[in-house]
Amino acid sequence: MPFGKVGDLVQLESSSGKDTLGVVLNMWSEVAWVRLLGKSHEISVGASGSKLADKNAVITEAGIPVGEKVLGRVVDARMQPLDGKGPLNASKSAFLGCWQPHISDRLPIDKPFTTGIKAVDSLTPLGKGQSLLVYGEKGTGKTTLALDAILAQNDKEVTCVYVSLAQGDEDFARTLQTLERSGALEHTLVMRVDATNAADLFGAPFTAVTIAESFRDEKKDCVIVYDDLNPHINLYTELCDKLDGSGLLVDRHILWRTMYSGLIQRSARLNNSLGGGSLTSMLLLQTPDIGPDEMMSVSDGQICLSQAILDHGPCGVPVGGPAEVTESQNFRPPVDIAKSQSRIGNITQPPALRMLCSTLRNDLLQELDADKLKHPKDRGHMPSSRLMRYFQQSCHSPVPLVDQILSLFPFRNPKTSFLLETLPVDQISTFQAGFLQFVKETQPGAVSNLREHDDLQPIDELMIRMAVAHYCNEYFHKPE
Repeated sequence: MPFGKVGDLVQLESSSGKDTLGVVLNMWSEVAWVRLLGKSHEISVGASGSKLADKNAVITEAGIPVGEKVLGRVVDARMQPLDGKGPLNASKSAFLGCWQPHISDRLPIDKPFTTGIKAVDSLTPLGKGQSLLVYGEKGTGKTTLALDAILAQNDKEVTCVYVSLAQGDEDFARTLQTLERSGALEHTLVMRVDATNAADLFGAPFTAVTIAESFRDEKKDCVIVYDDLNPHINLYTELCDKLDGSGLLVDRHILWRTMYSGLIQRSARLNNSLGGGSLTSMLLLQTPDIGPDEMMSVSDGQICLSQAILDHGPCGVPVGGPAEVTESQNFRPPVDIAKSQSRIGNITQPPALRMLCSTLRNDLLQELDADKLKHPKDRGHMPSSRLMRYFQQSCHSPVPLVDQILSLFPFRNPKTSFLLETLPVDQISTFQAGFLQFVKETQPGAVSNLREHDDLQPIDELMIRMAVAHYCNEYFHKPE
Protein backbone atom coordinates (compact mmCIF):
# COMPACT_ATOMS: atom_id res chain seq x y z
CA MET A 1 0.00 0.00 0.00
CA PRO A 2 1.31 3.49 -0.84
CA PHE A 3 -0.31 4.95 2.29
CA GLY A 4 1.15 4.74 5.75
CA LYS A 5 -1.77 4.87 8.17
CA VAL A 6 -5.35 5.98 8.78
CA GLY A 7 -5.60 9.77 8.58
CA ASP A 8 -2.92 10.21 5.91
CA LEU A 9 -3.60 12.84 3.28
CA VAL A 10 -3.21 11.32 -0.20
CA GLN A 11 -3.31 12.55 -3.77
CA LEU A 12 -4.90 10.57 -6.60
CA GLU A 13 -4.49 11.02 -10.35
CA SER A 14 -7.58 12.51 -12.00
CA SER A 15 -8.75 13.00 -15.58
CA SER A 16 -8.57 16.79 -15.19
CA GLY A 17 -4.79 16.64 -14.88
CA LYS A 18 -4.90 18.05 -11.35
CA ASP A 19 -4.50 15.56 -8.54
CA THR A 20 -7.52 15.03 -6.29
CA LEU A 21 -6.92 14.98 -2.56
CA GLY A 22 -8.35 12.46 -0.14
CA VAL A 23 -8.08 11.23 3.44
CA VAL A 24 -7.60 7.58 4.42
CA LEU A 25 -10.52 6.58 6.66
CA ASN A 26 -9.71 2.88 7.02
CA MET A 27 -7.23 0.46 5.54
CA TRP A 28 -6.20 -3.19 5.39
CA SER A 29 -3.42 -5.11 3.69
CA GLU A 30 -4.97 -4.91 0.21
CA VAL A 31 -7.63 -2.21 0.33
CA ALA A 32 -8.13 1.28 1.76
CA TRP A 33 -11.17 3.52 2.06
CA VAL A 34 -10.44 7.10 1.10
CA ARG A 35 -12.74 10.09 1.59
CA LEU A 36 -12.31 12.22 -1.53
CA LEU A 37 -12.06 15.97 -1.05
CA GLY A 38 -12.59 16.66 -4.72
CA LYS A 39 -14.76 15.44 -7.60
CA SER A 40 -15.20 11.67 -7.61
CA HIS A 41 -16.13 11.39 -11.31
CA GLU A 42 -12.63 12.51 -12.27
CA ILE A 43 -11.10 9.42 -10.64
CA SER A 44 -10.93 6.34 -12.87
CA VAL A 45 -10.22 2.69 -12.16
CA GLY A 46 -6.48 2.06 -12.02
CA ALA A 47 -5.53 5.60 -11.00
CA SER A 48 -2.39 5.72 -8.89
CA GLY A 49 -2.14 7.40 -5.52
CA SER A 50 0.58 8.54 -3.18
CA LYS A 51 0.92 9.89 0.33
CA LEU A 52 1.60 13.57 0.85
CA ALA A 53 4.50 14.11 3.20
CA ASP A 54 3.47 17.57 4.41
CA LYS A 55 -0.24 17.83 5.08
CA ASN A 56 0.08 21.37 6.46
CA ALA A 57 1.05 22.61 3.01
CA VAL A 58 -2.39 21.83 1.64
CA ILE A 59 -4.66 22.52 4.62
CA THR A 60 -5.83 25.74 3.02
CA GLU A 61 -6.92 23.84 -0.07
CA ALA A 62 -8.24 20.66 1.51
CA GLY A 63 -9.12 21.88 4.98
CA ILE A 64 -12.52 22.35 6.56
CA PRO A 65 -13.67 25.86 7.55
CA VAL A 66 -13.82 26.16 11.34
CA GLY A 67 -14.11 28.88 13.96
CA GLU A 68 -16.79 31.17 15.35
CA LYS A 69 -17.95 32.16 11.84
CA VAL A 70 -19.46 28.71 11.21
CA LEU A 71 -21.80 28.93 14.23
CA GLY A 72 -25.40 29.79 13.48
CA ARG A 73 -25.09 28.35 9.98
CA VAL A 74 -26.65 25.40 8.14
CA VAL A 75 -24.24 23.53 5.85
CA ASP A 76 -23.84 20.27 3.95
CA ALA A 77 -21.18 17.60 4.45
CA ARG A 78 -18.72 19.60 2.31
CA MET A 79 -19.31 22.75 4.37
CA GLN A 80 -21.27 24.46 1.62
CA PRO A 81 -23.97 26.82 3.03
CA LEU A 82 -27.60 25.71 2.76
CA ASP A 83 -29.20 28.65 4.58
CA GLY A 84 -28.89 31.34 1.90
CA LYS A 85 -26.78 33.56 4.15
CA GLY A 86 -23.79 33.70 1.84
CA PRO A 87 -20.33 32.15 2.20
CA LEU A 88 -18.97 31.13 5.58
CA ASN A 89 -15.95 33.48 5.44
CA ALA A 90 -14.19 31.39 8.06
CA SER A 91 -10.67 32.57 8.83
CA LYS A 92 -9.44 29.15 10.00
CA SER A 93 -9.21 25.68 8.47
CA ALA A 94 -8.83 22.26 10.05
CA PHE A 95 -7.50 19.09 8.50
CA LEU A 96 -9.96 16.21 8.10
CA GLY A 97 -8.07 13.76 10.26
CA CYS A 98 -9.09 10.49 11.87
CA TRP A 99 -7.16 10.54 15.13
CA GLN A 100 -8.37 10.11 18.67
CA PRO A 101 -6.56 11.61 21.66
CA HIS A 102 -4.01 9.40 23.31
CA ILE A 103 -4.83 8.24 26.82
CA SER A 104 -2.02 10.39 28.18
CA ASP A 105 -3.68 13.46 26.65
CA ARG A 106 -6.95 12.89 28.50
CA LEU A 107 -8.26 13.90 31.89
CA PRO A 108 -10.78 11.85 33.89
CA ILE A 109 -14.38 12.65 33.05
CA ASP A 110 -15.60 14.32 36.24
CA LYS A 111 -17.09 17.64 35.08
CA PRO A 112 -20.90 17.70 34.74
CA PHE A 113 -22.59 18.23 31.40
CA THR A 114 -26.12 19.19 32.39
CA THR A 115 -28.83 18.48 29.83
CA GLY A 116 -31.81 20.11 31.54
CA ILE A 117 -33.56 16.71 31.41
CA LYS A 118 -34.32 15.61 34.95
CA ALA A 119 -34.33 11.88 34.20
CA VAL A 120 -30.86 12.15 32.62
CA ASP A 121 -29.18 14.53 35.07
CA SER A 122 -30.49 12.62 38.10
CA LEU A 123 -30.32 8.98 37.00
CA THR A 124 -27.90 8.77 34.06
CA PRO A 125 -25.61 11.79 34.47
CA LEU A 126 -23.50 12.89 31.54
CA GLY A 127 -19.99 14.28 31.87
CA LYS A 128 -17.95 16.55 29.63
CA GLY A 129 -15.91 14.34 27.31
CA GLN A 130 -18.31 11.40 27.51
CA SER A 131 -19.97 9.52 24.64
CA LEU A 132 -23.62 8.65 25.19
CA LEU A 133 -25.83 6.36 23.10
CA VAL A 134 -29.53 7.30 22.95
CA TYR A 135 -31.64 4.54 21.42
CA GLY A 136 -35.29 3.67 21.08
CA GLU A 137 -38.06 3.03 18.60
CA LYS A 138 -39.28 5.61 16.13
CA GLY A 139 -41.28 8.40 17.74
CA THR A 140 -40.04 7.88 21.30
CA GLY A 141 -38.33 11.29 21.44
CA LYS A 142 -34.64 10.73 20.67
CA THR A 143 -34.33 13.95 18.67
CA THR A 144 -36.31 15.86 21.29
CA LEU A 145 -33.97 14.68 24.05
CA ALA A 146 -30.88 15.70 22.06
CA LEU A 147 -32.36 19.10 21.16
CA ASP A 148 -33.25 19.75 24.80
CA ALA A 149 -29.63 19.08 25.72
CA ILE A 150 -28.56 21.69 23.14
CA LEU A 151 -31.18 24.17 24.37
CA ALA A 152 -29.90 23.74 27.93
CA GLN A 153 -26.51 25.17 26.86
CA ASN A 154 -27.97 28.59 25.99
CA ASP A 155 -26.61 30.20 29.17
CA LYS A 156 -23.39 28.17 29.21
CA GLU A 157 -20.18 28.47 27.21
CA VAL A 158 -20.73 25.23 25.30
CA THR A 159 -20.57 25.05 21.51
CA CYS A 160 -22.86 22.58 19.73
CA VAL A 161 -22.67 20.67 16.43
CA TYR A 162 -25.86 19.00 15.22
CA VAL A 163 -25.57 16.46 12.37
CA SER A 164 -28.81 15.58 10.58
CA LEU A 165 -28.28 12.34 8.65
CA ALA A 166 -30.97 11.65 6.02
CA GLN A 167 -33.66 13.40 8.08
CA GLY A 168 -36.95 14.14 6.31
CA ASP A 169 -37.71 17.69 5.16
CA GLU A 170 -40.55 18.25 7.65
CA ASP A 171 -38.62 16.80 10.58
CA PHE A 172 -35.54 18.87 9.75
CA ALA A 173 -37.63 22.04 9.37
CA ARG A 174 -39.11 21.50 12.86
CA THR A 175 -35.65 20.88 14.30
CA LEU A 176 -34.23 24.03 12.75
CA GLN A 177 -37.25 26.06 13.86
CA THR A 178 -36.80 24.83 17.44
CA LEU A 179 -33.15 25.90 17.46
CA GLU A 180 -33.95 29.31 15.96
CA ARG A 181 -36.85 30.13 18.30
CA SER A 182 -34.90 29.20 21.41
CA GLY A 183 -31.81 31.15 20.38
CA ALA A 184 -29.71 27.97 20.46
CA LEU A 185 -28.75 28.30 16.79
CA GLU A 186 -26.38 31.12 17.74
CA HIS A 187 -23.99 28.65 19.37
CA THR A 188 -24.74 25.71 17.07
CA LEU A 189 -23.54 24.52 13.67
CA VAL A 190 -26.17 22.47 11.84
CA MET A 191 -25.03 20.01 9.17
CA ARG A 192 -27.62 18.39 6.95
CA VAL A 193 -27.01 15.46 4.63
CA ASP A 194 -29.47 14.15 2.06
CA ALA A 195 -30.20 10.44 1.91
CA THR A 196 -29.53 10.33 -1.84
CA ASN A 197 -25.87 11.39 -1.57
CA ALA A 198 -23.99 8.29 -0.39
CA ALA A 199 -20.56 9.93 -0.41
CA ASP A 200 -21.65 12.86 1.77
CA LEU A 201 -23.68 10.55 4.01
CA PHE A 202 -20.60 8.46 4.65
CA GLY A 203 -18.26 11.39 5.25
CA ALA A 204 -20.55 13.76 7.21
CA PRO A 205 -19.79 12.38 10.72
CA PHE A 206 -16.05 12.74 10.10
CA THR A 207 -16.40 16.29 8.83
CA ALA A 208 -18.65 17.26 11.75
CA VAL A 209 -16.43 15.74 14.43
CA THR A 210 -13.40 17.54 12.94
CA ILE A 211 -15.23 20.85 13.40
CA ALA A 212 -16.23 19.89 16.95
CA GLU A 213 -12.61 18.97 17.72
CA SER A 214 -11.45 22.37 16.49
CA PHE A 215 -13.55 24.03 19.22
CA ARG A 216 -12.23 21.52 21.77
CA ASP A 217 -8.66 22.33 20.75
CA GLU A 218 -9.40 26.03 21.31
CA LYS A 219 -9.92 25.26 25.02
CA LYS A 220 -13.71 25.19 24.70
CA ASP A 221 -16.38 22.66 25.62
CA CYS A 222 -18.30 21.23 22.66
CA VAL A 223 -21.07 18.67 22.18
CA ILE A 224 -21.85 16.87 18.93
CA VAL A 225 -25.16 15.14 18.17
CA TYR A 226 -25.45 12.48 15.44
CA ASP A 227 -29.14 12.26 14.50
CA ASP A 228 -29.30 9.48 13.71
CA LEU A 229 -26.62 6.96 12.78
CA ASN A 230 -28.96 4.39 11.17
CA PRO A 231 -28.46 5.60 7.56
CA HIS A 232 -24.70 5.77 8.08
CA ILE A 233 -24.55 2.27 9.58
CA ASN A 234 -26.70 0.87 6.76
CA LEU A 235 -24.37 2.40 4.18
CA TYR A 236 -21.32 1.11 6.02
CA THR A 237 -22.85 -2.37 6.21
CA GLU A 238 -23.49 -2.29 2.47
CA LEU A 239 -19.84 -1.45 1.84
CA CYS A 240 -18.79 -4.26 4.17
CA ASP A 241 -20.98 -6.70 2.22
CA LYS A 242 -19.29 -5.71 -1.02
CA LEU A 243 -15.85 -6.21 0.49
CA ASP A 244 -16.97 -9.49 1.99
CA GLY A 245 -18.15 -10.70 -1.39
CA SER A 246 -14.82 -9.78 -2.97
CA GLY A 247 -12.89 -11.82 -0.41
CA LEU A 248 -11.02 -8.79 0.93
CA LEU A 249 -12.75 -8.73 4.28
CA VAL A 250 -11.79 -11.13 7.04
CA ASP A 251 -14.17 -10.22 9.87
CA ARG A 252 -16.88 -7.62 9.30
CA HIS A 253 -17.68 -7.36 13.02
CA ILE A 254 -14.11 -6.34 13.81
CA LEU A 255 -14.29 -3.85 10.95
CA TRP A 256 -17.58 -2.37 12.22
CA ARG A 257 -16.31 -2.10 15.78
CA THR A 258 -13.05 -0.49 14.67
CA MET A 259 -14.87 2.06 12.53
CA TYR A 260 -17.29 3.33 15.15
CA SER A 261 -15.02 3.00 18.16
CA GLY A 262 -12.58 5.25 16.30
CA LEU A 263 -15.34 7.83 15.74
CA ILE A 264 -16.85 7.64 19.22
CA GLN A 265 -13.55 7.61 21.08
CA ARG A 266 -12.70 11.01 19.71
CA SER A 267 -14.87 12.21 22.59
CA ALA A 268 -12.50 13.32 25.33
CA ARG A 269 -11.63 15.88 27.94
CA LEU A 270 -8.10 17.07 27.23
CA ASN A 271 -5.50 17.69 29.89
CA ASN A 272 -4.45 21.19 30.90
CA SER A 273 -1.31 21.19 28.75
CA LEU A 274 -3.59 20.85 25.69
CA GLY A 275 -6.01 23.51 26.87
CA GLY A 276 -8.49 21.51 28.93
CA GLY A 277 -11.22 21.56 26.28
CA SER A 278 -13.75 18.76 25.91
CA LEU A 279 -15.81 17.02 23.24
CA THR A 280 -19.01 15.25 24.31
CA SER A 281 -20.91 13.00 21.89
CA MET A 282 -24.58 11.99 21.74
CA LEU A 283 -25.25 9.17 19.29
CA LEU A 284 -28.87 8.55 18.33
CA LEU A 285 -29.93 5.10 17.11
CA GLN A 286 -33.34 3.85 16.03
CA THR A 287 -34.31 0.34 17.06
CA PRO A 288 -35.27 -2.35 16.18
CA ASP A 289 -33.90 -1.51 12.72
CA ILE A 290 -30.39 -1.77 14.16
CA GLY A 291 -29.52 -3.48 17.43
CA PRO A 292 -27.78 -1.24 20.00
CA ASP A 293 -25.43 -3.89 21.42
CA GLU A 294 -22.40 -3.13 19.25
CA MET A 295 -22.69 0.62 19.86
CA MET A 296 -23.12 0.07 23.60
CA SER A 297 -19.80 -1.76 23.71
CA VAL A 298 -17.86 1.29 22.48
CA SER A 299 -19.77 4.11 24.24
CA ASP A 300 -19.56 5.37 27.83
CA GLY A 301 -23.22 4.82 28.60
CA GLN A 302 -26.68 4.62 27.09
CA ILE A 303 -30.20 5.93 27.49
CA CYS A 304 -33.08 3.72 26.38
CA LEU A 305 -36.37 5.37 25.42
CA SER A 306 -39.28 2.96 25.70
CA GLN A 307 -42.45 2.93 23.62
CA ALA A 308 -44.23 1.06 26.42
CA ILE A 309 -43.41 3.78 28.97
CA LEU A 310 -44.43 6.47 26.48
CA ASP A 311 -47.81 4.80 25.97
CA HIS A 312 -48.60 3.41 29.41
CA GLY A 313 -46.64 5.40 31.98
CA PRO A 314 -43.80 4.69 34.44
CA CYS A 315 -44.34 0.93 34.88
CA GLY A 316 -44.49 0.33 31.14
CA VAL A 317 -47.75 -1.62 31.53
CA PRO A 318 -51.36 -0.35 31.37
CA VAL A 319 -52.81 0.85 34.66
CA GLY A 320 -56.37 0.19 35.73
CA GLY A 321 -59.35 2.31 34.77
CA PRO A 322 -59.89 4.69 31.85
CA ALA A 323 -58.95 7.79 33.90
CA GLU A 324 -55.50 6.45 34.76
CA VAL A 325 -54.85 5.28 31.21
CA THR A 326 -55.65 8.73 29.83
CA GLU A 327 -53.51 10.49 32.43
CA SER A 328 -50.47 8.31 31.76
CA GLN A 329 -50.48 8.71 27.98
CA ASN A 330 -47.40 10.31 26.42
CA PHE A 331 -45.14 10.04 29.44
CA ARG A 332 -42.13 12.08 28.35
CA PRO A 333 -39.28 11.55 28.35
CA PRO A 334 -39.98 7.78 28.37
CA VAL A 335 -36.62 6.77 29.87
CA ASP A 336 -36.34 3.08 30.72
CA ILE A 337 -34.33 3.32 33.93
CA ALA A 338 -33.47 -0.38 34.05
CA LYS A 339 -31.83 -0.28 30.60
CA SER A 340 -30.20 3.13 30.94
CA GLN A 341 -26.87 3.61 32.65
CA SER A 342 -23.69 5.65 32.67
CA ARG A 343 -20.37 3.86 32.89
CA ILE A 344 -18.82 7.02 34.30
CA GLY A 345 -21.06 6.99 37.38
CA ASN A 346 -22.39 9.85 39.50
CA ILE A 347 -18.98 11.50 39.84
CA THR A 348 -20.11 13.84 37.03
CA GLN A 349 -23.07 15.12 39.05
CA PRO A 350 -22.86 18.46 40.87
CA PRO A 351 -22.34 17.80 44.60
CA ALA A 352 -25.82 18.92 45.68
CA LEU A 353 -27.54 16.71 43.11
CA ARG A 354 -25.22 13.79 43.88
CA MET A 355 -26.21 14.01 47.55
CA LEU A 356 -29.90 13.63 46.69
CA CYS A 357 -29.45 10.98 43.98
CA SER A 358 -26.86 8.68 45.53
CA THR A 359 -29.38 5.85 45.96
CA LEU A 360 -32.22 7.25 43.84
CA ARG A 361 -31.83 4.91 40.87
CA ASN A 362 -31.74 1.73 42.95
CA ASP A 363 -34.63 2.91 45.15
CA LEU A 364 -36.74 3.70 42.12
CA LEU A 365 -35.98 0.40 40.38
CA GLN A 366 -37.01 -1.53 43.49
CA GLU A 367 -40.27 0.39 43.75
CA LEU A 368 -41.04 -0.07 40.06
CA ASP A 369 -40.42 -3.82 40.29
CA ALA A 370 -42.71 -4.01 43.33
CA ASP A 371 -45.42 -2.00 41.56
CA LYS A 372 -45.50 -4.41 38.63
CA LEU A 373 -46.52 -7.15 41.06
CA LYS A 374 -49.52 -5.15 42.27
CA HIS A 375 -53.04 -5.41 40.93
CA PRO A 376 -53.43 -3.35 37.70
CA LYS A 377 -55.93 -0.99 39.37
CA ASP A 378 -53.38 -0.07 42.05
CA ARG A 379 -50.38 0.61 39.79
CA GLY A 380 -51.23 4.25 39.19
CA HIS A 381 -51.39 4.92 42.93
CA MET A 382 -48.02 3.55 44.07
CA PRO A 383 -45.11 5.65 45.47
CA SER A 384 -43.00 5.11 42.34
CA SER A 385 -45.74 6.72 40.23
CA ARG A 386 -45.33 9.98 42.16
CA LEU A 387 -41.54 9.95 42.02
CA MET A 388 -41.60 9.15 38.30
CA ARG A 389 -43.86 12.17 37.78
CA TYR A 390 -40.99 14.29 39.07
CA PHE A 391 -39.05 13.23 35.96
CA GLN A 392 -41.87 14.09 33.58
CA GLN A 393 -41.40 17.34 31.66
CA SER A 394 -42.59 19.06 28.49
CA CYS A 395 -40.71 18.91 25.22
CA HIS A 396 -38.10 21.62 24.59
CA SER A 397 -38.35 22.88 28.17
CA PRO A 398 -35.00 22.09 29.81
CA VAL A 399 -35.09 22.55 33.57
CA PRO A 400 -32.30 24.61 35.19
CA LEU A 401 -30.05 22.65 37.52
CA VAL A 402 -31.08 24.71 40.57
CA ASP A 403 -34.76 23.93 39.94
CA GLN A 404 -33.97 20.22 39.55
CA ILE A 405 -32.18 20.10 42.90
CA LEU A 406 -34.77 22.12 44.81
CA SER A 407 -37.81 20.26 43.47
CA LEU A 408 -36.20 16.90 44.34
CA PHE A 409 -35.79 17.78 48.04
CA PRO A 410 -39.38 16.91 49.11
CA PHE A 411 -39.13 13.46 47.49
CA ARG A 412 -35.82 12.66 49.21
CA ASN A 413 -36.73 13.96 52.67
CA PRO A 414 -37.85 11.04 54.92
CA LYS A 415 -39.99 13.41 57.01
CA THR A 416 -42.08 14.56 54.04
CA SER A 417 -41.83 11.88 51.35
CA PHE A 418 -44.56 9.79 52.97
CA LEU A 419 -46.96 12.72 52.57
CA LEU A 420 -46.36 12.73 48.81
CA GLU A 421 -47.51 9.11 48.67
CA THR A 422 -51.00 10.38 49.52
CA LEU A 423 -50.93 13.08 46.84
CA PRO A 424 -52.97 12.39 43.68
CA VAL A 425 -50.64 11.79 40.74
CA ASP A 426 -52.16 14.61 38.69
CA GLN A 427 -51.25 17.12 41.44
CA ILE A 428 -47.51 16.38 41.49
CA SER A 429 -46.63 19.08 38.94
CA THR A 430 -48.74 21.65 40.83
CA PHE A 431 -47.00 20.73 44.08
CA GLN A 432 -43.55 21.09 42.48
CA ALA A 433 -44.31 24.49 40.96
CA GLY A 434 -45.70 25.80 44.24
CA PHE A 435 -42.74 24.56 46.27
CA LEU A 436 -40.20 26.08 43.87
CA GLN A 437 -41.87 29.46 44.15
CA PHE A 438 -42.09 29.15 47.94
CA VAL A 439 -38.45 28.20 48.56
CA LYS A 440 -37.13 30.88 46.21
CA GLU A 441 -39.16 33.52 48.02
CA THR A 442 -38.38 32.37 51.57
CA GLN A 443 -34.75 31.23 51.17
CA PRO A 444 -33.18 33.52 48.54
CA GLY A 445 -29.72 33.30 50.15
CA ALA A 446 -29.55 29.51 50.06
CA VAL A 447 -30.88 29.43 46.49
CA SER A 448 -28.31 32.02 45.42
CA ASN A 449 -25.46 30.02 46.95
CA LEU A 450 -26.73 26.87 45.25
CA ARG A 451 -26.88 28.62 41.89
CA GLU A 452 -23.35 29.96 42.27
CA HIS A 453 -21.58 26.84 43.59
CA ASP A 454 -23.84 23.90 42.57
CA ASP A 455 -23.37 22.80 46.17
CA LEU A 456 -24.98 23.45 49.54
CA GLN A 457 -23.33 24.48 52.78
CA PRO A 458 -24.79 22.70 55.85
CA ILE A 459 -26.68 25.83 56.93
CA ASP A 460 -28.18 26.26 53.43
CA GLU A 461 -29.23 22.61 53.30
CA LEU A 462 -30.86 22.98 56.73
CA MET A 463 -32.79 26.07 55.63
CA ILE A 464 -34.09 24.33 52.49
CA ARG A 465 -35.15 21.26 54.49
CA MET A 466 -37.00 23.56 56.90
CA ALA A 467 -38.71 25.18 53.90
CA VAL A 468 -39.74 21.71 52.69
CA ALA A 469 -41.31 20.88 56.05
CA HIS A 470 -43.04 24.26 56.27
CA TYR A 471 -44.47 24.07 52.74
CA CYS A 472 -45.63 20.46 53.11
CA ASN A 473 -47.31 21.28 56.42
CA GLU A 474 -49.24 24.13 54.81
CA TYR A 475 -50.01 22.20 51.60
CA PHE A 476 -51.28 19.00 53.20
CA HIS A 477 -53.03 20.57 56.17
CA LYS A 478 -54.68 23.55 54.55
CA PRO A 479 -58.40 23.88 55.31
CA GLU A 480 -60.78 22.54 52.69
